[in-house]
Formats: sequence, structure tokens, C-alpha cells
Amino acid sequence: MEFKYKKSLVVSAVLFCAIAMVIWANRQLPAIPARSDHPVRTSTGQTTIPGPNKIVTETSETFDEAINKLDLPDKIVDYLKDNFTISDTEIDTALNPKEFFTAKTGGTQDAAIFMAYALNYHGFEAGVIRYAGTSQGKDLVHTVAIFRDKDTPKYLSISNGKIELIAHGWSFADLIEKEESRTGGNIQKYAFFESGVTNLSPAEWINIR
Repeated sequence: MEFKYKKSLVVSAVLFCAIAMVIWANRQLPAIPARSDHPVRTSTGQTTIPGPNKIVTETSETFDEAINKLDLPDKIVDYLKDNFTISDTEIDTALNPKEFFTAKTGGTQDAAIFMAYALNYHGFEAGVIRYAGTSQGKDLVHTVAIFRDKDTPKYLSISNGKIELIAHGWSFADLIEKEESRTGGNIQKYAFFESGVTNLSPAEWINIR
């Protein structure tokens, strides 16, 4: 009799443990809140970083997609301001537009070539002017994108971190005069390059004075 009683207790204990394990395995854990700084990939391929005060969004844009949307001069200026670091350093061999787009940094000659390329793609008459002279006893070399905005000749000026469009007269001489007034320099010669050219060492300069 005593043996049967002990056996019954053992069976009950085993059943109790089995039931307890089933309940434990099927319990619902409380949801763990996501970290506010943890990146989340959305269905559109964007990465967002949620936070109490801001959301940072990273998008992957191709060169062709960027060029397709940059169909106006003001759009290109804003795009350069928002996406690129541009220095005043001038060299003779520029990055081509796609290289500049990928690097997101370059000199004034790279930005000028990029803008001329985008404008030419959208049907504008555009090219690049490079001029040379002196300013405050130092050599002055600068590259600008030139184009016709409807009936107004304009050029892209970049210096000291400032990016702007400047209207000028109907000749290169008018542009040079405008740049001399802006820079305080004495410009002596210039050269014109078609859109897309990256070798900015001219075979022949056009002398002004």
C-alpha cells in the first residue's frame, strides 16, 4: 500500500513538471523596444535612423538618376551645395562628371565640368572657360561653367566656399571684366573648352592684353 502511494506521488510530480515546462515554453515575452539609434532598412531600400528629434535618411542615387533630375541651373547649384565639398584648388586635369559625382569632392574645375555636362545633357548651350592672370602678386587660374539661360548668358562662380550664378554680357570679354571686378585680379588670357573635356591645359590661350 505504501509502495503504491509513493509511486503515485512520483507520477504526479513528473506530470507537474511536464505541464510546467509546456507553460514555460509557450509563455509570451514582453516586447523589447528598439534602440532609438538602430538603423532600420525600409522596403524602398532607404536606411532610416529613428530618434526623438530627427530622422537621418540615406539614399543610394545613381549618376544617371542625378543627371536626369538636374535639368535647371538653380537645381544644379543647390545640388552642388548640398552634396559636394569643393575647394579652390585648380589643376590641369579634371575629374570627369561621373568621377566627381562618385567622389563628392573636388576642385572648381571639376564642379564646372559637372555643371556644363548636366546642362548640355538637358539641351542648354554650355561649356567651360578657364582664365589665367594675377591677383595680389600671385598667379590666378580659375575655371567656370558658362551657359545661356534662356536669353541671358550666365556662368557658375565658385570661390571661398561660395557657389553662385552670375549673369554677364554677350561676349567672353564681358565675362572676364565681371570676374576681374569680383576677384580684384588682372586676367590676361583665357581658353574655351567643350562640355565633357577633362584636360584643361589649352593648346593655345587667347590673350586679352
